[in-house]
Amino acid sequence: NPGVIVKQLPQGNELTLDPNNAVAPFNNLSVRIAIQHAINIPLIASTYYSGYATPWPASLTENQMGLGGWGLAYPNWPADVQAQYTFDPALSKQLLAAAKFDTSLTYPLVLETDADQGLYQIVQSELAAVGINLSITLLTAPNWQSTVMTAHNYTTFCARNQGILGFNFDIFRQFMRFTPGYQANYIQVNDPNMTSFNTQAIAAQSIGDVQKLLTQANLYAAQNHFAISLAQPSTFNMVQPWVQGNPGGNTLGNAITGTFGGTAGGRDPIGLWISKEIKAKY
Repeated sequence: NPGVIVKQLPQGNELTLDPNNAVAPFNNLSVRIAIQHAINIPLIASTYYSGYATPWPASLTENQMGLGGWGLAYPNWPADVQAQYTFDPALSKQLLAAAKFDTSLTYPLVLETDADQGLYQIVQSELAAVGINLSITLLTAPNWQSTVMTAHNYTTFCARNQGILGFNFDIFRQFMRFTPGYQANYIQVNDPNMTSFNTQAIAAQSIGDVQKLLTQANLYAAQNHFAISLAQPSTFNMVQPWVQGNPGGNTLGNAITGTFGGTAGGRDPIGLWISKEIKAKY
């Protein structure tokens, strides 16, 4: 149906490659930065996702939230931090060599079967180009959750259909993702500064204080590369052309508030309505 209204919207999270931060060599920041330099985020966004993706890395909260005052969007990162996310295989190899990274080993990636497997095949290829060899093991979502989230039974990398960066439904859950003792922290971050951000946010007495802490935590997470950013593909809302108002503009959905003929009628100005006139043409 060529009349279908299509709205392209940012997805709520950044797809990521998640290293076990408690295990060597991935507890070494230089190694994590090297892995990030091996990933060509803009090329993944423009080719694999045909441009329907945000070609920016994300941090604790995703970029749209950062632009809205809840976090720190990539365009506002300091230049030196942005530089750590450029595609630079030569620099990646230098950092790996300096860290004495063992390129003779094969590093397992525990991947949830619901994840975008094509994306992680690209990641596998890009990492192989700098000497990091991955083997991919697929687990169903329940098995992935019990293995990774509950038992923490993985030694190097994991990934799922929702990356660990950029969830926007609960600010405090974002802090939990990098605080020991929470199941959400399945990448095993144990950093006193991230723990302090969480503690301060819980004790905060105003929204403004939480926003300031969230900005600081976003920058700190970006600087420390706890997870490897890959891409933020778009999501789409599609509605029939006879649904009027601003259909598809809300990532949480909309409600039909009434049915009216043509453009007349006492419709609710903040909702949606069905145009019988337009519908009759289909």
